[in-house]
Amino acid sequence: MQPTHPQNERGSINMGDTDRPDSATTGPSSSTPSAADKAGPKADSTADTIHTAHTVIAAHRARTAATGGLGPRASLIFSLVLTLLLGSLSLLVMYPAAQHLRSLQNGEQTEATLHTAGSCMIGNCRVRFEADGRTVIADLPVGSGGGKRSVGTRLTVRHQADDPSVAARDQDVSGGGAAVFAVVFGVSALFFLALTLAAAIHLTRQRHKSSG
Repeated sequence: MQPTHPQNERGSINMGDTDRPDSATTGPSSSTPSAADKAGPKADSTADTIHTAHTVIAAHRARTAATGGLGPRASLIFSLVLTLLLGSLSLLVMYPAAQHLRSLQNGEQTEATLHTAGSCMIGNCRVRFEADGRTVIADLPVGSGGGKRSVGTRLTVRHQADDPSVAARDQDVSGGGAAVFAVVFGVSALFFLALTLAAAIHLTRQRHKSSG
């Protein structure tokens, strides 16, 4: 006599079939479009917009770097102002100061001390010395050196024989810093003048192209 089993072999097979997931109920079929596919055209449009914005920004930065942050007309005015300023400093300030220093090459030579220290290049220094039996405190002219020295430093000066208050350091009577700055400012003025002319020619050509 064989024992009876509650489930036969076919029943166990059916139970196994029940545990197997059904593709119809567990997930979408391959023919159903995904969310990424639905958003594809919109995502491409957004990417194109971002790329265009980046291109415009890069072009604007390139133009700004090329003009130094100024437009062509503003750059022209800026170069013209610098040309006039540097030219004025060279011709109206430093060149006359250098000539004044050279005029004292044959002046009376004497020993002096630095009475007032400061920016000697702009004429804020004074020296003290004895001339014709009296004490003289004279201003050093524009373009003088020695501004880094302390009060009381001894130095050699030259002064006019008939007016000891007109004096200069002996080291500066060949022109001193005034002669150097006259050259530097003059060359810089010529450089910015060339830039101004180049900018003016460029603007004129652009205007002709626009009108044509």
